[in-house]
Amino acid sequence: MESFSAKTFYDALKARDVVELPEFHYADNTTSTNDIAKALAREGVPQGAICLAEEQLAGRGRDGAKWLSPRGKGVYASVIIYPRTEASLGGELSVMTGIAVAKAIREETNLPARLKWPNDILINAKKTGGILTECRISDGKIEFAVLGTGINVFHTSDDLKEVRNYPATSLASEGAREPNREKLLASVWIALMREYKNWLNGGFEYLKTEWEKLTAHSVGDVVFAKDATGATIKGFYEGIAPGGTLRVKLEDGALFDIRYPLMD
Repeated sequence: MESFSAKTFYDALKARDVVELPEFHYADNTTSTNDIAKALAREGVPQGAICLAEEQLAGRGRDGAKWLSPRGKGVYASVIIYPRTEASLGGELSVMTGIAVAKAIREETNLPARLKWPNDILINAKKTGGILTECRISDGKIEFAVLGTGINVFHTSDDLKEVRNYPATSLASEGAREPNREKLLASVWIALMREYKNWLNGGFEYLKTEWEKLTAHSVGDVVFAKDATGATIKGFYEGIAPGGTLRVKLEDGALFDIRYPLMD
């Protein structure tokens, strides 16, 4: 696989009429791009700064789950924003990020990317990507947020054989024609900045409308999720609620909201 080209990435942004180009940080390998991004955010890099790694040695998902990140086969990247919003809205950033990544994949490949709460990107009911949002909270506000994403682009079945808890795939395996990592990352960055602005202006109601267009869930689906104590909750999907929570109906008919954990 060819190494990621910053020039080609910037050219793709310019071709989409992006005037203010983001600060770009490249790593041959790292533990996780979120780790780099958090360090950069503490230094005060500009909003929209992005870091990408060819390979993650300790890529992770929710609850510390391992994310397979073989060299040159995916887009492993994190974007930094400074929302300064209430900490209670942190879960909405995860929803916003998922919406942006799914739209970017659709725009770039025409594949039917869909969302599974809280952080999975699915194509044809198989996991193709994931997101991990991590926030720094100060005085009840989100000081900064790191929007991490991992997208399987060229992964083969051999690359994904360690993934056992959910069927996994890649863009190439699902029929994307000549996928290009630089163009895909450009689309992801543009979508993130667009959806972030839309969220700031439209709030939860905007997210809910977009989520319902892209979700892989249907009302009444049986879902299993963990509550704040780590206990598994069984319920029936009702949708998402303010704060980016998953709303489920329990077997006794009561509604219960499961919150996406803010990680730091």
